[in-house]
Amino acid sequence: MVTRRHLSAEPPRKDAELRAFLRSVGSALLRLRRQAGLSQQQVAERMDIEPESVSRMETGAIAPTLARLRQFSRVYGCSLETIVGQASDQLPDIARRLAKELEELPDVDRVFITEQAIAAARHLKRARLQG
Repeated sequence: MVTRRHLSAEPPRKDAELRAFLRSVGSALLRLRRQAGLSQQQVAERMDIEPESVSRMETGAIAPTLARLRQFSRVYGCSLETIVGQASDQLPDIARRLAKELEELPDVDRVFITEQAIAAARHLKRARLQG
């Protein structure tokens, strides 16, 4: 008897990366909804979808289509780049997000956070080299 197992088109690492990306997109959607002062119900009504769909996209349980992301961008008054850029793992996008978070802090706090980030990055590099 031959048993079938689910074979993903992507290797396990890619699956994990995709899930992490979907969670990040969902987190960006959640942040933007809260910034807009809207409930999931209100967003769902404006997009003509079920509130459960909004919830599932915000948690990363389902992937929004590009058309759906365009709807979100219209509802929240932002660009697609804002939504996806907040979820990106690309260094320029990360740097932009970090700079945006730091821009209103006093210089002393910016320096402190930068030093902490550098120390954490060096620690992670050493840990990866050791094992």
